[in-house]
Amino acid sequence: MNRTSSTYWFAFALIVVICVLLPFWMPTFSVQLTTRGLYLGLVAMTFILLAGYADMISLAQMSFAAAAGYVIAIGTVMFGLSHWVLFPLAIVGAVAVSALLAVVAIRGKKIYFLMLTLALGELFYGIGMQWVSVTGGDYGYTGLTRPVFFGIPLLNPMAKVMLGIMA
Repeated sequence: MNRTSSTYWFAFALIVVICVLLPFWMPTFSVQLTTRGLYLGLVAMTFILLAGYADMISLAQMSFAAAAGYVIAIGTVMFGLSHWVLFPLAIVGAVAVSALLAVVAIRGKKIYFLMLTLALGELFYGIGMQWVSVTGGDYGYTGLTRPVFFGIPLLNPMAKVMLGIMA
């Protein structure tokens, strides 16, 4: 292993340790903000991947993220399913919505693909806002539970849980 490779792995390990220990010393708001930034960054990376490597500019990525969110919200509130069952189902739901939208959008090239994905994204948004009995409309879902990860409920900040102090 050469010096550059070992430096790379050391930096990678250091970043992983910092990310794991971050919730122990940051306030709850900062942890939630960081989490939101990470998943929105992941969605932005899908946009960059499609635009950079496939030369396809899509405006429907948030529809797939919303589909996964609806699967988790409906599963926990209406059916009382466990989060560990719902995480794979959310991925399947997002893939199913993307496959349905792809059947229509893949026929377009360049600007037409962009406009088709814009229209399909707005269609998904309209369905989400108007189908109130399923999606909750403007108000969304209330009463969602948070998952428990290795016995630690994600509702409380990590430091308070580790110290035994309940918020």
